[in-house]
Amino acid sequence: MELLGSGKGSLAAALLAHCQAHTLEMLTSRTVADVVVELCQGDCSGGLWDACEADVRALHAAVAAAAAESTSGAAEGAETDVGPAPAPAEPVLEHYFASRAILKMISGTKGDAGSAAARDAFCSALWEGAVQGRCKALIASHAAKIVAALATCGNPDVVAAARKELKGCVKGVDAWCSGGWKAKK
Repeated sequence: MELLGSGKGSLAAALLAHCQAHTLEMLTSRTVADVVVELCQGDCSGGLWDACEADVRALHAAVAAAAAESTSGAAEGAETDVGPAPAPAEPVLEHYFASRAILKMISGTKGDAGSAAARDAFCSALWEGAVQGRCKALIASHAAKIVAALATCGNPDVVAAARKELKGCVKGVDAWCSGGWKAKK
C-alpha cells in the first residue's frame, strides 16, 4: 500500500480506473491478466480492499460485465478510448487466459479478512452479473470449471444459489463440482 497509496490521484486509483476501462483486453492477455487478478483480490494483504473497496467492487462489476457481454456478443464493436474493442475469439469464461484469471479470483488468497471479503464480493458480482440463470448453457462448455468453482467458492450465498441452479442441470452436484464437470457431456 506504500507504493499504491489510496484516494484520488494515487497509483491504486489509476490502476483500478485503467483496469475498469480495459477489462476485456486485460483479462484476455497472457501477461496482463494477473494485474486484474491482484487488484480484484484487494492485494494479498487486503490493504487495497480496505483503502479502495468501492473501486475494487467497480472492477469486480467490470469483470462480470465483460464475461456476460463477451458471451452474448454485446461487447463486439464497443468503443474504447483507442477505438473499437476487439471481440474476443471466444467468450471470457472460456478464454484460455481469462478463465484461469477468473478462477484465481474465485479461489482468492490465503490473506487476511480483507482478501476474503474481496473474494466473496467478486464471487457475488460474477455470479449475479454473468453466471446466474445460465448454468445449463455454461456447463456444456469450457466455462464449466467457473461454474464448479462458484458452487464451492466459500461465499455461502453464491454457493447456495449455484448449487440450487445446478440441481436442475446435473445429477450429483457434489460429484460434479469435485471434477465430474471434466467428463464429456
